[in-house]
Formats: sequence, C-alpha cells, structure tokens
Amino acid sequence: MSNVPIAQSENTAVTSSSDITAKNVLVIARDGAKFSRHYKGPFLAIKHFYPALQRNRQSKIINISSDVASMSSLIGKGPGRSLGYRLSKTALSQFTVSLGREFRSHDSGVTDDAIHPRWVPTAIWGFICPDDMDV
Repeated sequence: MSNVPIAQSENTAVTSSSDITAKNVLVIARDGAKFSRHYKGPFLAIKHFYPALQRNRQSKIINISSDVASMSSLIGKGPGRSLGYRLSKTALSQFTVSLGREFRSHDSGVTDDAIHPRWVPTAIWGFICPDDMDV
C-alpha cells in the first residue's frame, strides 16, 4: 500500500492508481472540509432557509455541481482523479434529486436543480485550465 502515490493539495486527494485502496479511503476520510463545502454547506443552508422558501411558493434552489459527479462519466475511463471532489459533488447531485422529489411530493412550490458551470478560470485552476478566457 505504501507504493500508491498520493498528493494532497487544497484538501484534494489525488492518486495515480485506478484501485481504491485502504490508504486512499483514509485520505478521503480525513478530507472533511471538501465534503462540508460541497455537500454539508448547501444542505444546512437549504434546511435553514426552507421555511422562507415555502412562503414564496415560487422559490428556486440552484446547486452548483460538476460533470465529474456523473456516474456515467466514470465508465470506461482511466484512473480517477480528485476522488474527494468527485464524491462530494456526487453527494450534492443525489441530494438535489432527492430534494426535488420531496418538494414535489409535498406540493411545496419550491423547485431545485443542479448545474455544471463548465471551466471557471481561477488561480487554483491556472495550472490545468485549458483557456484563460481572454477575449
């Protein structure tokens, strides 16, 4: 297990191995900040504001997800990267789907969706972003 290369950067677990080993899982388990940012934060915000959203009856919740959260995007691909990020965004996407079903079953008038904004060039992505969007 010690030969699995692991690099940590900005709370992200990256591995060059396609196998999920016990070591990978431990790295991800330590990465609670990423999961909190991408899943727990939106969950708590929606929980807090839900009474106000219900009063409006035309409220919309838009969660920012990512195309890496798609299960179909992993089929037939090489080694996964940024596993912690992928897992947190997958959790957010599944939460969004479940929440929408819950809203509809109670006729709350609140709708939700998850979107993928594509590449957003920021300093953190500068080393891999294909375009700096100069126009």
